[in-house]
Amino acid sequence: MLSIIIVSYNVKTFLRQCLKSIFNSEIDFPIEVIVIDNYSFDQSHAMVKKEFSNVRIIENSENLGFSKAVNIGVESSNGEYICLLNPDTVVENSTFRELYNYYINKEDIGVVGAKIINPDGTTQLASKRSFPSLWIGISKFFGLSNLFPKSKFFGAYNQTFIDENKISNVDAVSGSCMLFSKNIYNNLNGFDESFFLYFEDTDFCTRVKDDGLKIIYYPRAKVIHFKGESHKHAPFDTIKIFHDSMSLFFQKHKSKFKYWPITWLLIKVGIIGHLIQSYFRQNQTKIITFLIDNLLILFSFLISISLWYSYQYNQSIDKLLLIKHWPLILCFIFIWIITAFNFKLYSERLASYGRAFASSILTFFISSVLVYYISSIAYSRVVLFLASIISSLIIPGWRIFAILRFRNKSSSISQFTPLFTRNIAIIGTSDEASNIGKILINSPSINFNLIGYIKYGKNKVELIDGSEIIGRIHQIKDIIKKYKLNEIVIPESLYSGDLLFELFRRTKDLNIIFKYISTEDNLLIGKGISEHIGPIKLIDLEIPLFDKFNLISKRIFDIIFASIFIFLSLPLQFLLYIINRVNCKLIWNNKNSYLKIYYFKSNKKIIKNLLTLYPILFGEMSFVGCQQINIDNKRPNLKFKPGLTGLGHIKSPNSKRDLKLFDDYYVRNQSFLLDLEIILKSLFNI
Repeated sequence: MLSIIIVSYNVKTFLRQCLKSIFNSEIDFPIEVIVIDNYSFDQSHAMVKKEFSNVRIIENSENLGFSKAVNIGVESSNGEYICLLNPDTVVENSTFRELYNYYINKEDIGVVGAKIINPDGTTQLASKRSFPSLWIGISKFFGLSNLFPKSKFFGAYNQTFIDENKISNVDAVSGSCMLFSKNIYNNLNGFDESFFLYFEDTDFCTRVKDDGLKIIYYPRAKVIHFKGESHKHAPFDTIKIFHDSMSLFFQKHKSKFKYWPITWLLIKVGIIGHLIQSYFRQNQTKIITFLIDNLLILFSFLISISLWYSYQYNQSIDKLLLIKHWPLILCFIFIWIITAFNFKLYSERLASYGRAFASSILTFFISSVLVYYISSIAYSRVVLFLASIISSLIIPGWRIFAILRFRNKSSSISQFTPLFTRNIAIIGTSDEASNIGKILINSPSINFNLIGYIKYGKNKVELIDGSEIIGRIHQIKDIIKKYKLNEIVIPESLYSGDLLFELFRRTKDLNIIFKYISTEDNLLIGKGISEHIGPIKLIDLEIPLFDKFNLISKRIFDIIFASIFIFLSLPLQFLLYIINRVNCKLIWNNKNSYLKIYYFKSNKKIIKNLLTLYPILFGEMSFVGCQQINIDNKRPNLKFKPGLTGLGHIKSPNSKRDLKLFDDYYVRNQSFLLDLEIILKSLFNI
């Protein structure tokens, strides 16, 4: 018998898919599945009891760590062979059969491990490893293993010089899926419980190899691993635990190191370096964004100095001229940094080109005042003005370019499409697929653009709720290219390791994200990221719509563009007013009183709504806001001003419940970018 041991911690949705993939596997020998729940708070244990009566679950009263939980599971198992499996994995149908048959037919094998695959189809480097050494640590820390992956000298740790599809004798395999006999486990007294998390699998493999047995990497058995899901909910410092476990591992096996004192010193230095490296890795996007912005400011000043002095004084740029302007440049950068951090541009708003533009303008105004009062830099007002114009264009501009460029590598920038809209297709034509389509279409988020459905099976359905069938599963590569798809959604009933591996094989050269939908939790899950697409509740303490910056910028936008459009359309308004084509209606406002708005009699929305620009100008309405609800309807208790357009307008909700859902979503997610996208969708009907 094969005992499959799963240690689970707060990954209910992933655990469900893992268990489903196990019981969908092609297994011709007896198995038992044991889940050890390490004191989860997401009701994982209740889900297992309810949905998988053939699974034995052990509930720990506290989080005992991985090693101790494994030992509890193995000691309660009945199988002659043990397979450790992470809960955030999906196995291919043949995985257990491949591992089991290979293992029992080889006498000198201690552990056999599967090929571990990322959700995007790439192989996880941790699938096979060498025993850590001083040189291997140096190569990995300084990135030499990444620079020279095919070199035995530099790429030894993950043995990247070995063909990932070749059966190999290695030092260690990934603990996310490894098989061994209970006899070997008993001979080694199980997993070392000193390791709370990390390095326990490497330690076990090292002890197995010390006993003269082989550790085999077996790529014919494949497992998809959504790496690190359990750690997301860990109430402890996983980086500290990693370093503690690494220190423990090296101390335990120090006899293998010839110059241990030097090695230990370098390990400590390496831990400090890793902490610094981890900080930069976690904040690299913020740091890179900050550096790009400041380099672009310098570039803006170089261009403005060059233009002004060559035009006005016929003088070329030299070192003295640049040194002369350094006080002004440093002053501008200093003010930019203060302004940008106050606008949270380098925290959660990295991609906000609206805030980047506002920061540039405010920096210009503050710098202008300083230039006026500080005589030492007063000579450079034109340079400051030109540099401010250039920087206010290129700093937001590079953000827009990055959004367009990297959201889908196969899309063309020249093709017009709102910045954050994702083209999605759904696999299958069943009622479940149809319901998923309805959820996506009616989601308050405007990010989903449902292209259609992809046939999977032999049904003859041509349309689902009016949506198009865009092809069959074997045409998936051409479908992705033709419709410029960003994501493909797999219904829960179809989700399996075999289907994923088939999709990976057919789309390995394309930039596409596969997600499955958990119908119970209304979650889209892929690449380790979960996003709610069901009803949304106001649970955030920070409400973006009422953020002072958003309120001011939204009001400024309304005033500027309402004034421009009123001025440009004045002759047409005057003409339409003379021929008596004006109507009036009463709508509810956000103060639970009525608002009288006028509109022209016209079939064209732009002309019809020209007079609505006046309440927008005077702050009674907004370009983007709530639906306009007639005063004859029950008081709606609007959270914000009615709008000329809005989520409710473009999504056409069919009930009051839908309207509240859209309003709640807008309150939580309002931004200049979202407003712009709503306006674009309204104008171009996209």
